[in-house]
Amino acid sequence: MSMPSERKSSDACYAIEETFYAPSLEDIYSQVYRVLKPGGVFGCHEFALTDDYEPTNPEHLRIVRGIELGTGIGMMKTVMGCLQALGHAGFTIKKHENLAANDDKVPWYTPLVADLRRANIARDYLTFLGRNRVGRFVSEALLSVLKKLYLIPKESTEACVLLQL
Repeated sequence: MSMPSERKSSDACYAIEETFYAPSLEDIYSQVYRVLKPGGVFGCHEFALTDDYEPTNPEHLRIVRGIELGTGIGMMKTVMGCLQALGHAGFTIKKHENLAANDDKVPWYTPLVADLRRANIARDYLTFLGRNRVGRFVSEALLSVLKKLYLIPKESTEACVLLQL
């Protein structure tokens, strides 16, 4: 794994939910560190498992496996694993926080659970439609018709089912 950038050539780098596709966090973070100038900064938004994750809890495992399958990542990393990999790569961590652990009235996962009671604007209802039983049925039926008419690839319905976690 190698970034095609010169050593110590960047003042700053960032990654938003992308580094978890790398086979090794330490390797990708080391590449970022390599291209940063002394004093450069790296801002990173990771998708990681918190300390609340219980690997023996069947529901947690179901959710994690669904995310891994739906996003195409090999294995989700823990927050501690990310922090350790950053340290091993040479970074000094100045700040890290769980952006999901806040007092927002509308949690980040609201579109995923399709709770109509949390809908605030018309767009929310459209977002939630595809995440509830009726919306999924309509989506699958529409895709089946389009597939039979050869207007979409046959794999479209398989992708729809896969993403329903």
